[in-house]
Amino acid sequence: IAKGSGTSVEEVNRLLKQFLQMRKVMHQVSTNPMQMMRNAKAQAKAAKRGR
Repeated sequence: IAKGSGTSVEEVNRLLKQFLQMRKVMHQVSTNPMQMMRNAKAQAKAAKRGR
């Protein structure tokens, strides 16, 4: 893929890793959106306290 597209192997690997991470997150959101919202709120609250 990298050779045919004119990009480096590292770039293709980085994009593939990023894609797989996003696919995992999207799957988690689609299976239990309310739990994801609660987790996001808790993380935001913790970040505010950490300032």
